[in-house]
Amino acid sequence: MLWQLVCVVSYHPRSSCRRVRRTKMKLSCKHPQISTETIFWYRQRSNEAPRSIVSGYKNSVSSKILDGAMIITSDRKANEFSFNRVTLEDSGMYYCALSDTVLHPTAAFVQ
Repeated sequence: MLWQLVCVVSYHPRSSCRRVRRTKMKLSCKHPQISTETIFWYRQRSNEAPRSIVSGYKNSVSSKILDGAMIITSDRKANEFSFNRVTLEDSGMYYCALSDTVLHPTAAFVQ
């Protein structure tokens, strides 16, 4: 799955990206064909390579990079990355993958 978090703004009609509403946010990812793979989340900022933000096999795993955690369903067929507080610094492309696509570039991201 692929998401782009460009900016999160308050609901005021004259808001700009400089006025970021600090709020919780969740990115969901489904992977019904999972078997034994570790689940990875990556963030890619403009003009940078993707960077791993969290990985895990089950339960909940806190990110050491961002203020959030990956929560994996008990059947492992879905997960979500849950931000505790979204800020402008969290901007970027977010990817969910079933293998380490940074170390194994031929691996596919989850659809």
